[in-house]
Amino acid sequence: MARLLTYGWSTLPSGTRVYGHRPLRLLCHFMDLQPPTRALSGERSVSEVDHLLADLDRQRQADTAALLA
Repeated sequence: MARLLTYGWSTLPSGTRVYGHRPLRLLCHFMDLQPPTRALSGERSVSEVDHLLADLDRQRQADTAALLA
């Protein structure tokens, strides 16, 4: 069971789900939305966008390497 908190935002399009604080913040960046300025409940620290993009790039490179192996 997942608890859905929207923090006052409207719901995402049908079928779209975001699990976790970091993906939510990255999605805000990509959609040009203002992310929450404070840490969300359960979030230890607020990550900078540069760190989130670097992590995403590493994940994409790892996925590509796995596909080519």
